Amino acid sequence: MSILKPKLCAWLFHTWKHVKNMDNMICKGWEKIGLLRSFNEQFQLEAMEVNAIKPQFSINFDSKIKQHEEDDDNINLEDSMPEIME
Repeated sequence: MSILKPKLCAWLFHTWKHVKNMDNMICKGWEKIGLLRSFNEQFQLEAMEVNAIKPQFSINFDSKIKQHEEDDDNINLEDSMPEIME
């Protein structure tokens, strides 16, 4: 690992320096996976409307709050470290 890690880091550094100058390739990749449309205001509004009408998932906040209120946040130091408290 002591031989492989420096070579891997050097390769990653060299490759990243080479790739970051290829703006066209990066933009084409973003277009291919649909990332650019997430910056489109109209797409964001449509996605927000769809999610408001029919959410992909729901979170029951009431049960989360109740569970948090039931958890005891107080720690009894005498029980956790009796040798120090003596």
